[in-house]
Amino acid sequence: MKQQKNGRLLLIGLVIAGVLTAAFLLGGQNASQPSVPRFSASSAETVSSEEASVKGDPSKRDRLPFEAASSLSESSSGIVSPAPLASDPEERPSRPEELAAASKEETPPSSSQLSAESPAPVQSSVESAAESSAESSAQPPAASSEESPPERPAVSLCTLRVRCNNALSSPQIRPEVLRLLPKDGVIIESSSVSFQPGESAFDVLRRECMARRIHLDFSSIPLTGGVYVKGIHNLYEFDCGSLSGWMISVNGEFLKSSCSDYLVSEGDEILYVYTCDLGKDVGNEYMGS
Repeated sequence: MKQQKNGRLLLIGLVIAGVLTAAFLLGGQNASQPSVPRFSASSAETVSSEEASVKGDPSKRDRLPFEAASSLSESSSGIVSPAPLASDPEERPSRPEELAAASKEETPPSSSQLSAESPAPVQSSVESAAESSAESSAQPPAASSEESPPERPAVSLCTLRVRCNNALSSPQIRPEVLRLLPKDGVIIESSSVSFQPGESAFDVLRRECMARRIHLDFSSIPLTGGVYVKGIHNLYEFDCGSLSGWMISVNGEFLKSSCSDYLVSEGDEILYVYTCDLGKDVGNEYMGS
């Protein structure tokens, strides 16, 4: 029984000792923590009153930041005490007069001042203008983009006829050829046709035969280089005998050379006619003799 009592007493003593130890440790931690100053309404009123007094007195404007900082740092009830500004006068904010003077010193000269100080090169500009005017006068004028269209050559007129009346009554003409000829013997009726200067009587005949879709056959003369008309409208030389063929007359006179050698003139009357007797039946006395 005595041993049980002694064990209980020992256990109680240990518990008491542990409680005291814990209380001691907690008390030491509270003592080591610094007290945090609190900001009070009185300190705020003090700062605002000082700022109001500074507005009326310009001489106190420079000291406002330092006095406000000192009042906030000395008050023990503020939440945060800002660090005091530097006491060096060079680090203090400049006055408006000093800022204006500094801005005048640092302002670069304007463009008008520079232009007034440095004279413009008048002589060089005059010389360049004279050179440019001389170059422009030396250059030839540019050709106009809109050129007048080329003039068309003058068109002249002549009269052309093609007929084969004598072939219709020839006893030597073949029937298959006779069927292809017009009944009246007029292949191209007398009509006014146009021609260009320098064209020959053959050029006029060939163009009109192509336009009217009339058959035309011709060959080149080797010795003279002229053109010989062999057949018109499927009527060839020798179809009406050995003396038959095509002849040409201009203004009532038969040509003694090729039709390609005669250059047409204004108002000429050109006639291609078929002969069955070497020109006697159509009035060509030169060939008939």
